Amino acid sequence: MKNASVLEKQPALGIDPGQIQEINSAALRGVTPFLRRLPPAYAQQFVGQSSVITEAVAAALELLLPKRIIIPHPEAERWQKYYRDWYGITCSLGETEIPTPHAYPARLILMHADVSNRPQRIASVYKKRCADKWWQWTDNLNAGIPQHIRSGTYGIWVADVSEAPDGFDEEQKKNLSSQDTWDRGWITTTLPERLVDGDVYLLERKEHLDRTVITLCPGSRDVGGVVPSVGLDGDGDVGVRGWDPGDAGGSLRFRRAIV
Repeated sequence: MKNASVLEKQPALGIDPGQIQEINSAALRGVTPFLRRLPPAYAQQFVGQSSVITEAVAAALELLLPKRIIIPHPEAERWQKYYRDWYGITCSLGETEIPTPHAYPARLILMHADVSNRPQRIASVYKKRCADKWWQWTDNLNAGIPQHIRSGTYGIWVADVSEAPDGFDEEQKKNLSSQDTWDRGWITTTLPERLVDGDVYLLERKEHLDRTVITLCPGSRDVGGVVPSVGLDGDGDVGVRGWDPGDAGGSLRFRRAIV
């Protein structure tokens, strides 16, 4: 109650309508870096309140969270066929909501609930397409990498390039680590997403993703905090490896995701 009493004795602030907009703008600038570090499900809890600050938060969310659309029919058909042909999953994806893609070229990765947190099931399909030129540092990726920031049936967009594009800070002139991406609030792919992406890319384009770089997947971790990666090794095998969160280097890169 002492704090409340002190607040009651403070003089009222004289604020005109024009200053309200300035306060909103200042709040927006302040909350945006914080919101970028929140999972969308938590950030969305700020929406719908009535104070100046929460209105600014809501405005920030409009900028940060992509609008969603129903998946176009050709994409739904394509992914239904993929899951039916290669996983024996019969599903109807025509009502799935996906984020609106950005203006730059991007490809859709649509995850089904039966595989979105089961990387070993995906690996079993993917490695056959690689003529078993495959290496993974743990026999069972489901048990070895149990933590994924997304699950269920959902879609994400990634930049439509063959090599993972993100991970070098032009201003600081340094390679970034997984910890750096978390500190910056980047949303990056999970291991199951990267495996599906690599499998579909190989199936449809007859070539591998990441022939010269390695995609780190900070959206997934093992119980000790190890971050998985996918890329080709010197023998041409698709390798699934583990890295410490602080590891960084010229060949370690990331794929940021629109979720």
